[in-house]
Amino acid sequence: MPAGTAAVAAAAGHAPADEMRRGARQFIVFVTLGATVVGCTGGAAPAASGPAPSQVQVDAVSPTSLEVRWEADQDAHRWLVLLAAPDGRSVGQRTVCGACREVTVEHLAPSSAYAIRVVSMGEDRSFGPFGDPTEAETPGAPGCDDVDAAETCAVVDGTPGGAATGVGLGALHGITSQTSIGAVTPLRPRAWRVSALDFERFALARFYETSVTALLSDAWLGAAGTAAPWDDWVRYEAFVGQVVEAHVAAQAVPDYWEVQNEPGAEGSPGGGGTAALVLEQHERAAAVIHALLPDARVIGPSASYVVFGGGIADMETYAGLATTGDLAGLSWHEIGAGCLGDCDGGPRAVLQHADDVRAAVAGAAGAVEPELHVNEWGAPWNFSQPGAVLGYLSSLATAGIDVANPACWSTAGADGSLESSCFVRPGTLGGLLLPDGRTPTDAWFAHAAYAEMTQAGSRILASTIGDPEASVFATVDAAGLIRAVLGRHTGCAGGIDENCPAGVEYAPEADLSLVLAPPAGSTVGYAARVERIRSVAGASSGRELVATMVLPGGGDPIPVGTWTVADGDALLVTLLPLP
Repeated sequence: MPAGTAAVAAAAGHAPADEMRRGARQFIVFVTLGATVVGCTGGAAPAASGPAPSQVQVDAVSPTSLEVRWEADQDAHRWLVLLAAPDGRSVGQRTVCGACREVTVEHLAPSSAYAIRVVSMGEDRSFGPFGDPTEAETPGAPGCDDVDAAETCAVVDGTPGGAATGVGLGALHGITSQTSIGAVTPLRPRAWRVSALDFERFALARFYETSVTALLSDAWLGAAGTAAPWDDWVRYEAFVGQVVEAHVAAQAVPDYWEVQNEPGAEGSPGGGGTAALVLEQHERAAAVIHALLPDARVIGPSASYVVFGGGIADMETYAGLATTGDLAGLSWHEIGAGCLGDCDGGPRAVLQHADDVRAAVAGAAGAVEPELHVNEWGAPWNFSQPGAVLGYLSSLATAGIDVANPACWSTAGADGSLESSCFVRPGTLGGLLLPDGRTPTDAWFAHAAYAEMTQAGSRILASTIGDPEASVFATVDAAGLIRAVLGRHTGCAGGIDENCPAGVEYAPEADLSLVLAPPAGSTVGYAARVERIRSVAGASSGRELVATMVLPGGGDPIPVGTWTVADGDALLVTLLPLP
């Protein structure tokens, strides 16, 4: 398999009966541009079968989108449009229908080269032939004309857009009554995900006024071990009813009920089940919950990776279940896809996956539009990097995800050894705090910066950056104060990032230039403040002042500045409008 795709870090445990349990995550199916297919066992690529496209043509539609068209003698079960940098990194997948012959892929980086392949996929998820890639490049973003070609240009459009909701702030387990309140409140958590029947963490989540998702499969694991729900449907349905009744009796009814975490994954209940059995599990659980709580919101399938066109937790199947009202939300995880840089598992993948899920919902032709939940985000090797943290958060916000929670991974304990950050005491918010439950890490400061810029009344400003492995996000408040964050997230480093695979390093430093495109006719100037959050191990000193300056108004665009940024680091830029 490609370098950097080795299995890292065991999965976060979810059972309160065994708080330190961790099972190995499976590899997710992905395709590299070298025509290697790695399956869930990390095995060899299956023999190519299925139709091959011809006359693939790619045209740049905008600085952030490419239109891909092709011909074929036969329809496929599904066509996959695979995009990557010419070196094979950052593969992006767009799933389209068997009869479709064109698709526009959005959310790309301006001024960036891409290699594109169109590959057929059968009902058994086998792949057709891999032809030579078609190369294309997105044009530069407006406002970048005066930026040196050797610099990466980021543009913030000063015209306000939709509300900045702070989606992505919260935790998975990660807290106890001993966790410092002063370390939680600045993060303004929006959503918490806890095990069903874990009333301690449920109460703490409600204390911080977050929405709560209760995970049924955790409680089932504690009660039945790895027995499959379909081994005894009567027992399973009775169990679901008892859990719901217990939450009602405790006046702890969650906002969302999640049926099964990562169905089919090793160590999950009934890990060897079929797609039909897992689907039936969701249908039966939803029926029991709705019989007791008619207005309850049930979500699923909470897959470890978003997949289409077949297999366990196929999003097209669950989109159909959502349109019937059985599911109020479609959920999946963005946890690195079992690889680092060589598949669509990075922070920017959220944008494409959200588009694909919405397309699946539209294809289901139902009357209900479900919420989208990314109920675990952050890979084991980058969840603590400020640049990657802000990359995931910016993508969640830009994609319009409704509810999202960070994942919890292994972090260094008090004695230096790795331990789960899910259930440790006094509680580290999934590794955002050191083992004392109060000392902030670099990732904590990244979460706090995002919380600050998404306070009530803030609105999103459309932003782009000319690097597929970097992110930019900006908001403006009611007083006109603009806050922008820029983060780089290419690699990781041993000794800084827990769970970084051997032989992987950070990318070299890069020069980033920020440009503000003010609203038409604006003559407002700004006082600018630039700060940095470095990617470090252990305790972080927080924001470091980089520069202050005054930017005169009247320009269009307004150059804000150029700074050298290390991989894994984040820049925070604050623009205060002058009177």
